[in-house]
Amino acid sequence: STRQGSSNLSDRQLQLTSSDITGYAQEMERAVNKTMLHGISENQLSFDNAHVAGYANPGDCGTDACKVFAAAGGAAEWQEPPSQAGSASTNWVITGDNAVPGVGDDTTADLVLLLPGLNENICAKINDSLRVTNPGGSPPTDIDGISQVKFTGTFASSPATVRISNAAQLGGVHAACFKNNATSSYIFYEVLIER
Repeated sequence: STRQGSSNLSDRQLQLTSSDITGYAQEMERAVNKTMLHGISENQLSFDNAHVAGYANPGDCGTDACKVFAAAGGAAEWQEPPSQAGSASTNWVITGDNAVPGVGDDTTADLVLLLPGLNENICAKINDSLRVTNPGGSPPTDIDGISQVKFTGTFASSPATVRISNAAQLGGVHAACFKNNATSSYIFYEVLIER
C-alpha cells in the first residue's frame, strides 16, 4: 500500500482484514433483522452479551427472542475484531445515538455498529472494497465527532447534531470508514437499522 500509516500489512492482509470487518458487520445486520422477525420492536432489541458489559436493555421483551446474541433471537455470536485492525483496545460498539446523513430520516438516529480505533490503511481498504471514495487517497473526515454510547433500548432524541459523518463522500452510504477529526481516529460503521 502507498498510503501512510502505522500498518506494515501487505495488500493481501489489508484485504483479508477489511473483509473480516465488513463480513461481520453484515452478519450483525442479518442477526438484527432475524430478531425483529419475532415481532420485536427496535426498542426491545437487546445486545446483552457475555463479552462486553453495558448492553442490557431494561425494556426488552423479557425472553431470549429479543436478544440478538441468543439462539432464540438473532443467533449472532460476538466476534472480537481482527487483531491487526488497529489498537488492542478496539472493540465493536452498537449505538442508537447517531444519524447517518442521507440514510432514512436525518432527524432520527439510526441503529449503527461501529468499530473505532482502526488503522488508516485498513480504513481506506474497507472503503476501497465498499466502493466508497477516499478523497486524496485518505478516508473521508468527520469534523464534529460522534457518539459511542451503547444501545440499551433508546435512541438519541436529537441526533441532528451527532452525525456519523458530514463528509460528502458518505452521504446516503450505509457502510464505510472515516476519520473522526475530533479524536484523530479511524472508525468503521454499518447501519443496522435505518430509521
